[in-house]
Parts: sequence; structure tokens; C-alpha cells
Amino acid sequence: TCFAAALFTCYAQLRPDVVMELAWRNNLNDFAMPFMVQTMREITNKLDTLVEKERKKEEAVAEEKKKAEEALASGYSDYGAGDPNAMVVYGAGMGGGMGGGMPQQMGGYGGGGGYGY
Repeated sequence: TCFAAALFTCYAQLRPDVVMELAWRNNLNDFAMPFMVQTMREITNKLDTLVEKERKKEEAVAEEKKKAEEALASGYSDYGAGDPNAMVVYGAGMGGGMGGGMPQQMGGYGGGGGYGY
């Protein structure tokens, strides 16, 4: 029929809800069914793609979190990107250790907390 040919020709421009309503009102459901099947397949493919992207994103976040927890548990930081000697090299100039770096200010009432007191 002409309705089925119009659905095939104008597939990209037609909204499924309008097609369903017109087919239902004019008793043309049999002619609209190929359009509806194709539309459902297209929607399902898009949804599957979005679900897959989201799953990959969640896996990447979980992997990143796992790596961060492993790095924290092993005592290494990102300074050396996994180099066991990095803490020695980078830790030396950071004020840690005996007598190195800047002296700490004394806090409390008489220690000059840095707020103008």
C-alpha cells in the first residue's frame, strides 16, 4: 500500500509514536509492523552501545581505584610512578627526615600560630 511505501521512504523523518497512532486509527497495523520492528532494533542497538560504554567506563574507574589502593597499600606514591627508590629520591627534599627541610612552627597559645597572635 501507499502507507507502507511512505514508511519505507521516509523512515528517518518519522517518529514511531506518530506512525503507531496513524496505523492504529486507520487499522493499518500490519503495514506499520516492519517499520516498528526496525525502529525497535535500532533503539535496542543504541541502548546496547550505551550500556557497553558505561560498563567500560565503570571498569576503568574500578581499575584506577584498585591501582590507587594498591599504591597506597604498598607505601609508594605517584612521585616515582612505581619506582621503589622514588621515595628516597623525592622524599629527601620534602622536609622529611632529620634536620632537613623547613622547621615546623610551634602551635598553641604562645607559639605564634601564624594568624597575627
